[in-house]
Amino acid sequence: MTPGEKKLMLELWKRPDVRIEDLCDYLGRTESNVRALMSYHFGAIRAQGKRLSEEQKRRWLVPLAKGEKLGAWALTEPEAGSDAANLQTTYREVGDEVVLNGQKRFISNGSIADFVQVYARKAGAKRHEGISVFMVPQGTPGFKVVH
Repeated sequence: MTPGEKKLMLELWKRPDVRIEDLCDYLGRTESNVRALMSYHFGAIRAQGKRLSEEQKRRWLVPLAKGEKLGAWALTEPEAGSDAANLQTTYREVGDEVVLNGQKRFISNGSIADFVQVYARKAGAKRHEGISVFMVPQGTPGFKVVH
């Protein structure tokens, strides 16, 4: 998506006379690549809506829902594919911070998103245990997108 296309998409989201459902329906029939990008963005909002505190919702979800920010989600990995039970990306808590360690691939919106929802397993946990999701802003030290 070009910067101009991103700007147009964000402008359409903000218009009160345009329903997101109608926009997605139209794009699904005419511009499936843009519709896919929107679904990844809204997937980031939908997946986290019930799990966050009010402060976290204001910080992460409101800008995404208003179209001020663009989201993505990162599950797929080089070795595990999209099988969450085999996640190789891990996290550990260091004081008040969380350190993520791993690689993701095929992240739609990854290079243009403002926040990336990253799935990771607590270091030492097995299979479905200890899986968490972290909202990582672009520009976070150690986070990079490679094409």
